[in-house]
Amino acid sequence: MKKVTLLLMIVYAALSCSSCNSEEDVIPILPNTLVIDGIPVEIQERSKAFYYENYIELYIRELNLERTVIITFDKYGNFISAGIDKDFQYSENYPYFSSNYFDFKMTPITIAAGKCVIDFSGTVYENKYDMNSTPITLSGHFSLQSAVLQQGAEGFLYEQGLFANVAGKKWFSPYKVGGNYNSGYYNFFYVSDDEFRLVFNVNGDVTPTGQHNFTASTIHDCIKVEKFNTTNLTYEPWETEGYMNITDLYQPYEDGYFISGSFSLTARNPNNPAEIIHFKNGVFNSLDI
Repeated sequence: MKKVTLLLMIVYAALSCSSCNSEEDVIPILPNTLVIDGIPVEIQERSKAFYYENYIELYIRELNLERTVIITFDKYGNFISAGIDKDFQYSENYPYFSSNYFDFKMTPITIAAGKCVIDFSGTVYENKYDMNSTPITLSGHFSLQSAVLQQGAEGFLYEQGLFANVAGKKWFSPYKVGGNYNSGYYNFFYVSDDEFRLVFNVNGDVTPTGQHNFTASTIHDCIKVEKFNTTNLTYEPWETEGYMNITDLYQPYEDGYFISGSFSLTARNPNNPAEIIHFKNGVFNSLDI
């Protein structure tokens, strides 16, 4: 299982795109290649890519067998997910530390031409959480062209999702990927394509707005860092300190809240205190909790 140096994130969505705002959201795909289980396949002309707030979804329809490959990655160069659908049977890549198990590479965006080239290669599974379930291998090369891929001023567009600067990279998670309930509080999980997971511990009925400072021993109203262990395939907690500043907490429906604010984290490996990771200039906007 090969580790990737530059990766993009991938996500599953329906083939029909009802949420596109206009025809300008459609990114035409230039000549490309797709290989499924080692066999090159022809692609339907209706293959498209769609640009949303912070990410791009690439839909590739096979000509004969009506399979659809979906590749999703964010505009910062992070990999989200990859999958293949046939007759509503969907296989997807292993979701944890995804860049370690699915290669996705993008050449730098050419600003003047509005182009980027992406290459991907890896395995998707009948049960994405079980790498012993039925596998399908995917690989491809695509050139995308659209003005919306051009990048102007530096910095983030603070739209829905969770953003931070980590080791010189723009770390982004568009939505929660699970959670659990413990002693009146909820833990919500957020991942990018690397080995780290952020755990938000909040309770919309109790947690107030304002700044919350926390240390490694804090258990409520905090954000914790966990790192994926590739040996036992579990996330392990790191000693995390920092703050989260909740600027907006509102309840659009009875059983849910949306939360916005900023954060900064420093996390240490409890087994090796010299190993430290920083999440800087963190922003979370309209997270569903």
